[in-house]
Amino acid sequence: MGDTAATAVISLETAFQWARSGRQSDKVYRFLFLHPEEFFTVPIQRTWSIAHQITYHGNVYLLKRILALFYDKLIDIRTKSKDHKTLLDVATDRKDIYPDMYTYVERLFRRDELIQLARQSQWQRIDELLKIDPELANEKPPYSAFFLLHYLVQNGTLEILERFLRNYEIDSNILSTDLETPLDLARRLKKFDMCTKLERTTKDLPNSDLFRHCLSVSSNVQSTVPYPINDPFPRPIDFQNNSLILTDEGNYHIEKHLLFSTKPFEIAIPEQIIHPVSTVINEETSNPDPKNQDNLVNHTPIPSSRDSNLMRNLRCMLTKEIFRDPVIASDGQTYERKAIIAWLKLYPCSPVTGMPMEAVFEDNVELRNIIQSMQK
Repeated sequence: MGDTAATAVISLETAFQWARSGRQSDKVYRFLFLHPEEFFTVPIQRTWSIAHQITYHGNVYLLKRILALFYDKLIDIRTKSKDHKTLLDVATDRKDIYPDMYTYVERLFRRDELIQLARQSQWQRIDELLKIDPELANEKPPYSAFFLLHYLVQNGTLEILERFLRNYEIDSNILSTDLETPLDLARRLKKFDMCTKLERTTKDLPNSDLFRHCLSVSSNVQSTVPYPINDPFPRPIDFQNNSLILTDEGNYHIEKHLLFSTKPFEIAIPEQIIHPVSTVINEETSNPDPKNQDNLVNHTPIPSSRDSNLMRNLRCMLTKEIFRDPVIASDGQTYERKAIIAWLKLYPCSPVTGMPMEAVFEDNVELRNIIQSMQK
């Protein structure tokens, strides 16, 4: 990597322009991998967020991948734009053009409603929702740690749990993002009356143990990882003194902390004069002149509050280890190749959303770039 002062670093406005074009999905994803909190941020003098732009362009695959970056309570998919539109409103407006996006977002909102009600222990309203759409009982948004049954164990009573198990075909072997079955959760919370009930509905070998067994004996999976399979991070990542930077070329690299502004649109001029300059342009204006952008550097180190989220996104939710051979599945989630293949041998569904899923994967090049950058 050459002199960083000669390379423009991605700002929110730049990423918004990419999303608005509908042709820079990989770069949008790379930006949001480092800055997921900007997904619903509406830039100054803009009307929509990056999330609304992605929905507008009908890129379901990109939306799935981005939602996979979020975890419990860190996202509100009902966030409205400045013209008071949710993602579902945008998807509905474009339903005739992108029916797949409408179908996905509409289902996402239903799953989100179910989980929000479960968090609030609104069992009567959940009952009404499931009478209309019983398949929701075994589904959840990709960012939710728990399925409905986990919330029934955590927030409900034995009577409520028995009623839902009796009235709906709820899979008692579903896993949380921490690989806990509802029975595991009941044992941890010492709800022994629920344990007795769940032990009668859970398979003899708990889902989590069965998966781990399958993973341990799955030794014939071919790896396509382009670097040695060893510990990707032999030393802890020092985010206090280093930043993971994404340039406008779409490359990640580690950079020592320099003087920087915490304001999102302040930049550092190569002459080392720090001075707030807005890179925002009006909706009606054309894109900024690339020649001018080449002279601007936006040093945005990863704040310590984001460190844990970044590192969590560098770990497979099935193995809980740093990725060595990351692949993206059809649910938009990234898994260790060996782990997701082992999982699908047992259950033909997404371990994250509960939806049916086939063994079709794509290499997660972005994660590989990050891992290779951190190894240097």
